[in-house]
Amino acid sequence: MPALHLRPETITTYEVGWEQAITKQWQFTAAANHYLIGCPIDQVTITSGVNAGKLSFQNTPNYVGNGLGTGLTWRGEHGWRSQLDYTLQHADAQATEGSLPNSPRHRLRWATTVPLCENKLFWNTELTYTAHVLPVTPSGTPIPNPPLSEVPPYALLNTTIYAREFVKSWSVSATVYNLLDRNYRNAVGNEIAFGQIPMDGRTFQVKLTGRF
Repeated sequence: MPALHLRPETITTYEVGWEQAITKQWQFTAAANHYLIGCPIDQVTITSGVNAGKLSFQNTPNYVGNGLGTGLTWRGEHGWRSQLDYTLQHADAQATEGSLPNSPRHRLRWATTVPLCENKLFWNTELTYTAHVLPVTPSGTPIPNPPLSEVPPYALLNTTIYAREFVKSWSVSATVYNLLDRNYRNAVGNEIAFGQIPMDGRTFQVKLTGRF
């Protein structure tokens, strides 16, 4: 349906961060943020009138979110590196005080880089965890309580082999995403039945980079 009389979205964000070197090899970071989205534009299902059941973009009640992120990094000699990041966040609609769909409460990431050949060849592994999220209701409004159809949490393992300037000005990397071929789903808009779709299994990527 045509989206008439839409007002532009606005966003106001406040953020404060802290970085602290614990030792020569260890570093700690923390950041807190607060944001307000005014007149958010969402895809909703029309519930009455001759256009009932059709989708349309409309302004919905304001969204407000708060988050806290922390990180711990270790740097060793010859390119050794390990980093652990954790994010806690919460976003809701002011009118309903219900958690927003497709907004995970917890995220965790652990990445480690191992030098295989000093300053030339590296192996990186990345483990990520995403907590459960809520789907979108048929009317497009947030769900105040976790429903049975919530998108379950998932963990993914990615790995990369990276060769830095194996020849002058050229680098190459090979990555396997979702190495363990886990089955997982992501939340989507209400134009998709059940509000979630299966994502790709194990995938591969090769990237060649040249600098001129």
